[in-house]
Amino acid sequence: MLALVGALGVLASGLATTTDVVSAAADGYGTAIGNLVSGPTVQSASNSWQYFEIPDSLSSATLLPNWQTTGNECVLNQNQWDNNRVNGNYPFVQFVQTRPASNLHGGNTFGANAELLIHPDNSSYRAAIGWKNTTGATVLIDYAATLKLAFPQNNNDGIAYSFQRGLSGTARYLSLKSGTISNGSTATSQLNGSLVELQSGELVYLTVGNKGNYYWDHTIATMSISLTSPPTSSVVGADTVVTFSSVGSRTWTVPAGVSSVRYLVVGGGGGGGSDNGGGGGAGGYLAGLSLATTPGAKSSTSSGVPNGPSAGTSFDSSTTMMNRGDIDATIFSRVCAAPPPLVRLNAGSTSSAPSMAMSSAPISSGEMTFKPSEIASSWVCTDVEVHTMSSARSPSSMMVQCTVEPVPRPTRIPSVT
Repeated sequence: MLALVGALGVLASGLATTTDVVSAAADGYGTAIGNLVSGPTVQSASNSWQYFEIPDSLSSATLLPNWQTTGNECVLNQNQWDNNRVNGNYPFVQFVQTRPASNLHGGNTFGANAELLIHPDNSSYRAAIGWKNTTGATVLIDYAATLKLAFPQNNNDGIAYSFQRGLSGTARYLSLKSGTISNGSTATSQLNGSLVELQSGELVYLTVGNKGNYYWDHTIATMSISLTSPPTSSVVGADTVVTFSSVGSRTWTVPAGVSSVRYLVVGGGGGGGSDNGGGGGAGGYLAGLSLATTPGAKSSTSSGVPNGPSAGTSFDSSTTMMNRGDIDATIFSRVCAAPPPLVRLNAGSTSSAPSMAMSSAPISSGEMTFKPSEIASSWVCTDVEVHTMSSARSPSSMMVQCTVEPVPRPTRIPSVT
């Protein structure tokens, strides 16, 4: 039986499986900048990538009709799609293929490569980039987008943004992301998501609008669309193992001839606390030998990722430091109940079965040779549920069965394990 952390493994004896998604070879996937649609031929509603104006109500979308090669009054001589509503060029989506001078308008955040610049108009219309499912089939997509102000020092009220499926008021409208970027911000906002179902002909939109004043709302945008990885299928002995590893929720169609499945679901571990907080708990699991299914029925699955430790988590000498985002917390147990890592608290030092965390940062902790304080000892009792110290409560019968066997504490951190 195959199992992955944060994934669902379904075993269907002796049968291969199919999925509801189409091949990744379908046209249109990739990045917005890598799939530029240039003029002067007017945009077509049949294109995968399209450029729009959308009202703040997010209820309609109109293709930007004008292809202009002279740019706008702030970024000259760079091609753009616009609607000529304000000053002959707003709202617009501009292709900045030559990086402007670094001191343009007092400084800017353009990079060395070609970028998309989008700008709303001075009323209630947003500029938007759209991606349309032109595959002729229902697909599951992953999306990734970023937004940052091009001239943050000049912007005085920030911008509003959204990422959505369809248009507000329609049956399948889905708000995926929304928010604002504050004036003067130099940060990059990340808008990522996965397993978004798009029926044939449906679109997702990345929109940027003003917050009352449209001056200097120039926003550098990236956007990419990829086909969600379908469940993987492999044959193990007499079983066909289907593994769901893409983060998010999806449906799985039970193959013909499959009336029952075996399953194994493994949960991700919890995140450790910051600074003096406790270690993250281990993930649980759920297994079943026979789950009745109906061939052709659609079943819902959901996969996630374990939480990493909070920034600043400090481990005792039997572990090494871990920076959040470097790796996910991993805890190994000799039985079935994993204790938290060795975490140093202000009140003293705690001890439990060793765990190992790798970090690229040149950080180490000092060796502790003194006897744990009384407070620290009580933490050990609470964490491990072994009634060997004063003031600890007796463990329940269930906890006794799950208690981790004590493991001798190492005297030094091995360089290789």
